[in-house]
Amino acid sequence: MTNTRYIGQVVSHQTTDRLSARIGYKVVGVWTGSEDGVMKVVPPHFSENSFDLSADSKCSGHKDYASCSCGFYAYSTVESTISHWRNECGGFANLAIVQVALSGDVVVAENGYRASHQRIKRILMPHCWNCSAAGVRFVYHESKFLVAGCEACSANVNSISFADFATQHSPTGFNPVEVLSAADIGAEALNFLAPESHSEKAIEAITQLATMGRLDLINDIINHGNTKLNESLGL
Repeated sequence: MTNTRYIGQVVSHQTTDRLSARIGYKVVGVWTGSEDGVMKVVPPHFSENSFDLSADSKCSGHKDYASCSCGFYAYSTVESTISHWRNECGGFANLAIVQVALSGDVVVAENGYRASHQRIKRILMPHCWNCSAAGVRFVYHESKFLVAGCEACSANVNSISFADFATQHSPTGFNPVEVLSAADIGAEALNFLAPESHSEKAIEAITQLATMGRLDLINDIINHGNTKLNESLGL
C-alpha cells in the first residue's frame, strides 16, 4: 500500500469491471523474512505489512469499494514513482521501483489507482549496493531485504541471479517477473519500466503521418529503425 496522500483524491467513484486491468508503478522492498520462505514485497510506509508478488487485498467488508480506503495503491506514471522513491523514501538501495498489474475493483485517483488485486510485473533495483554499477544479482542483506549487486561485489556474498529469482519466485500462471537494475534510476527507469509507451508514441506518430499522406516520412522512419536494429545486431 502507498499512502493515499500521494495518490490523491478519487476522481471517479465508478470502479472498473474485472476485465479492465490497469498498469501502475510503486515503491516496495523485496523481503525474505517470511516464515514460509516465500519472497514478499513490503510497502515502505507500512513496513509491518507484507504481500506475495501476486496478492488480493483484504477489504474490511465495505459495501462500496470506491468509498473505502482498502486495497493496493500505485502511481500512474514512472516519473511520480521516481520522485516518491527519492524524496519520500530516501532513494535507499533496498527499495525497488516496480511495475504492477492492478485488477479486480480498480478506483481511479488524481495521481494513480487503488485496486483489490496487485501483481508485480517488473522490478527495477537501484545500482549495486557497494558501487555505482548496475546490478545483475540479488544480494541477501542482513536486514532481510534484497539489494542489487554487480558480479564483482556479489562474488563472495549470498546472492541469487535476477534470472533465477524470476524462475523461482514469479507468480504461477503468468509471465516471469522481469528484474533489472539501473546505474541511474532517474535516467533509465522509463525505458526499463514502461517500454510500451515508446511504441505507442511511435505508432501514434506514424498514424498521424499516414493521415497527412506523408508516406515518404513513414518510409524514412522504417529505414532508420532497420538501420539501428542492424547496428545493434552487428549486421
